[in-house]
Order: sequence, then structure tokens, then C-alpha cells
Amino acid sequence: MKKIRSISIIVCMVTILFGVMGFYNFAIAAIPVTSGGSYTLEFSSLPFIEVAPGYQDQISIGFNFLGDVFDPGETMRIEFFEDTINSSPFSDGNYPTFPSDITSPMNSYGIGVLNPYSPYWKDLQGITKMTMLSGLVNLDSITVTIYSDNAKYSSNFTVVPEPISSILFITGGSFLAGRRYLRRKA
Repeated sequence: MKKIRSISIIVCMVTILFGVMGFYNFAIAAIPVTSGGSYTLEFSSLPFIEVAPGYQDQISIGFNFLGDVFDPGETMRIEFFEDTINSSPFSDGNYPTFPSDITSPMNSYGIGVLNPYSPYWKDLQGITKMTMLSGLVNLDSITVTIYSDNAKYSSNFTVVPEPISSILFITGGSFLAGRRYLRRKA
């Protein structure tokens, strides 16, 4: 009986630890992306912002980081997909293009794809994937802007952590409350 109690206490502590970490990540609303890690954003529509005459059709993506965390020497790969991430990207590249250009930490990094004859993302939906090749960033949000047919469409997407951490937090708390209730009842 003592052994089962010790194991259940250890399981509860680990569950609570992961839950607290998940709650903290949820509270700061940033996703840490380490070297080799990636984050994919899929969007199905963008709201109309304004009439924008004079702008060529283009796609602009802005990655916003929590704090000044995009340091010199860190590199990320950005890929743009039309309908599915399993297809070949219609545009991709490693950024910054010239890593020596970054001499101090940055809290955002934006890139654009300018092609007035491109059919991509004209339907205001698409997929972008950011992969860290070296370093670590705390991704806070991604801003997608599309200029198409003299109109500007844009939205800011806040990244959210996986729900499993919150589920573990709730499960651990429920388990402890249930155990306490059964103890008092006995």
C-alpha cells in the first residue's frame, strides 16, 4: 500500500509540474522553437483591410518573437505552401539571407514574396512553416498580409501551445482533489 501511495504521489507531482509548465506557456502565449523544431500556420481566410491601389500583388509574413530573442548567428527556414504541407513549397529560403546583417537581437523578422503573376494565395488561404536551423526563438505571433488586385488582406495569428499541457494540469488537479476526497471519506 505504501508503494502504491509513493508511486501515485510521484505521478501527481510530475502531472502537476507539466501542467504548471503548460499553464505558464499558455499565459505567456509563446511557443519555444529550438534548433530543428518547427511551427506550421495554416489559415483559411484573411479579412479585408483596405483598398490598396499601387501595390503589386505580394505575400508578406512577419514572425514576432517574445523579447529580443532572434540573435546574431541564428537561422530559420521559411516555406510557403498552397493547399497542403505534403506538397512542394512554392517558395522557400533560409533567413536571414545574409546572417552577418543581424548584429544585434531582434524581436521580429519579416519576409515577403513579390510576384504579381503568381496564382498562390489568391484565395486568401495557405500554409507557412518556420523551422529553426540554429538557435532558439520564442514565437509569439505571425502576421500574414496579402496584397491582391488592389486590396490588402491581413491578420495577426497568436500562436498557442499544445492543449496537452493544460489537460495534464487539469487531470493532475482533479486526481489530487479526488484522492483528498476519498481520504476524508475513509
